[in-house]
Amino acid sequence: MHSLYYLLKDKLSQQWKAQYTKEEDLQEKGCVVCRLLRAGETMEPALESVCKDVRIGKILIQTNEETSEPELHYHRFPKGISEDHVILMDATVATGAAALMAIRVLLDHDVNEENILFLSLIAAESGVHTIAYAYPNVKIVTAAVDPEVNDKFHIIPGIGNFWRPLFLELLIDY
Repeated sequence: MHSLYYLLKDKLSQQWKAQYTKEEDLQEKGCVVCRLLRAGETMEPALESVCKDVRIGKILIQTNEETSEPELHYHRFPKGISEDHVILMDATVATGAAALMAIRVLLDHDVNEENILFLSLIAAESGVHTIAYAYPNVKIVTAAVDPEVNDKFHIIPGIGNFWRPLFLELLIDY
């Protein structure tokens, strides 16, 4: 519910609106769904089935195998993103490094920190803390929080490296 709040604003009760934000703030802003490519794409079809007119942005951040640091490889945003609410989607958050970089890219494109909602399916506790500490005004919504990451930066118990099974299956089908 929280992640779709900005998209479903007209159907929510006045009491709920008053509790979370000013109505005039909502009506002046649109919404962009920005996905972290690969894992974040798994969440897009469900969101688009509910929200037909949502605009889409993309960010590709990959971990450098030698340094274990995130690297920005690509980003594309709709025009006027600086005035919009942005739902940033990534299926998993282990250390939070990719999320930090993605949020920084949005901020560099003049998106207000208060207008960013980070949405994930599963997150390591340390990753959530990292994001919340660095960007206290970004709202974070996740379906589950697991206690730790292992030495390969996979969430424990978690689901491993989320994007690989999905994309390997797609490649095999071709």
